[in-house]
Amino acid sequence: MGLNREIYSKSENKNNPYVRAALFEIYEGKCFYEKTPIRYREMTIDHIIPESYKDKPDQLKRKLNESGLPEDFDINCLYNLVPTHGSYNYKKNNDVYPTSWIVHSIYSETSKKANKISDKISELKRNYKFDKDLASLSTYIDKFESEKQLEIIYNTLSGEGEFNVERQVYSGQENLIYKRSLPNVKMNGHVPNFPNNKGSCLITFNSLRLRDCMITLNHNQILEVLLDGYKTPLDLNLRNFIIKDRNSYFVQLGNTRVPLDQPILEQLCEIIDDFADIYMKKLRENRDFFRKDIFPHSPNSNEVKLLKVSIQLWQQIMNYVNKYDYENGDTSDHIFDATASFIKIHSKDNNKLYDEGHHAFLIPEQEKQSYIIHSNNDVWITWTDDFFLSRENKKENYSCKRFWSPEFTYNWLVDELIPKVIYDNYINSRKDKLFIKNKTITFEEFQKELDISSAIKYKPDYIKRTDKNNTFYFYIDKLQRFYGRNQYKGFYSKSELKGLYEVFQQLLSDSDIDDLHYISKNLPFTKSISKSDILKETIVYKNSLIDNVVDSFTIDLVLRNIVVIVRDLNINLSEEFIDEQLEKLNPFINRMEESFIQHGLSYYNI
Repeated sequence: MGLNREIYSKSENKNNPYVRAALFEIYEGKCFYEKTPIRYREMTIDHIIPESYKDKPDQLKRKLNESGLPEDFDINCLYNLVPTHGSYNYKKNNDVYPTSWIVHSIYSETSKKANKISDKISELKRNYKFDKDLASLSTYIDKFESEKQLEIIYNTLSGEGEFNVERQVYSGQENLIYKRSLPNVKMNGHVPNFPNNKGSCLITFNSLRLRDCMITLNHNQILEVLLDGYKTPLDLNLRNFIIKDRNSYFVQLGNTRVPLDQPILEQLCEIIDDFADIYMKKLRENRDFFRKDIFPHSPNSNEVKLLKVSIQLWQQIMNYVNKYDYENGDTSDHIFDATASFIKIHSKDNNKLYDEGHHAFLIPEQEKQSYIIHSNNDVWITWTDDFFLSRENKKENYSCKRFWSPEFTYNWLVDELIPKVIYDNYINSRKDKLFIKNKTITFEEFQKELDISSAIKYKPDYIKRTDKNNTFYFYIDKLQRFYGRNQYKGFYSKSELKGLYEVFQQLLSDSDIDDLHYISKNLPFTKSISKSDILKETIVYKNSLIDNVVDSFTIDLVLRNIVVIVRDLNINLSEEFIDEQLEKLNPFINRMEESFIQHGLSYYNI
């Protein structure tokens, strides 16, 4: 290995503490000659070519020449200095090793260490001022008696490092486990996972001001705080948990307010946005499975209100349930585990239709109209999973044969149970009339004539959507109601806003509308009542749109026009056309449904 002239021509002071420390560290605390450990305070620095040669220039020149070393090789350079035991150095004194050994020692051993030793010396010198100040500060700390003062000093001197940058998402016993950390922010979260619809999270900060600061948020706080304005740029101030005071930021999470520098705040927002995406996805999966989009429901449980009936019909249903308890017979109607207060649907044995066991639990609920519950109030028939064993309450167990989902149970109520209850009541009423000679009709005949809607006080909206046109009108009507009733500002991309105006533009273009006064009044960019002018100005306006914060009133006005055109005008919409328009409206539908999830609402509420 070649020698570095900058090192071999430079004289080092072997008593310099930096030189000693560097030699000790790079040679790993071992004697160069014996390769055995040495104590730092007992270490001496030896010259491979004795230092006494410095006073014998002719002999030194000859020795350097014999060893193949440069003429300007300094006797005190790092190639010639090695750590050793004091006893060995004393014994060696001025003895000169054979030339071959000197060549081997320098070219094969010290040459591998010299550059590292030189770098270490430079590093130690660079750190000298810091080490000196730190030593002074350490001495100064001893003068403090106040615990608060010591804590401030300790925070400054804390040797704790930053968090490791990592991300993990995996299944736990009841929840999905989320772990994410950036240098100064860490989150451990529990994400709702079927059938559990609640989660929580723990946020930990690691900075000079917030070392080990931990904040816990429950499910409701996550929905109300973290998800409010998530995935919006920081400078738009749409995240309500962030408070900006001039050039400073504060974060209000739960009952805790903490100051954060902008870089740490950006780390927090990055983690929140990632966590919120997973959280909302799982809540949406849960909502879709239990059909909480169409059924009224409790925000904090899986109780789903399937339909509303009169108190009289509910009493008739309970009479029917008691009559057809599974212990009372073996017909296909005997599928109830009779109880005094609610409905248990139960199969005694495995059969062609159902597996053995309970299929669904339906409880009655009355809406509170005042502080007194009247006996004639209507009754909600509510599906619940509270009575299923937790170990069995899994998605794969929900089917027409095993556990019944809310939607399957609803259809069973409407198509089977309620018609049979009404028919049974009808037959019983005829038995009481002894003089009626008319032939009793069969259940099948009775069902054909039955108008089930007259017996039910409320049915979910999805029953009304039988084709694409109804589906399209359903969504634009609900969108308009939602944006019309909720006054808030949201961030929308240019493409999202353009898509909304393109839906309006396309519908107006295909319509035969004559009177455009109402439509023109709802548009901020025109006063014209000419269809061609409005279409031209719509194109100009939509092309001028940018990513922006838009209030719900502005979106509501466009949706009002869309609703009017679809509802009041004769337009033949193809399925392909409807799919294209729904795709453009999808960002707004998603915002609406995310709001439903956050606030425990459904389409029933609007």
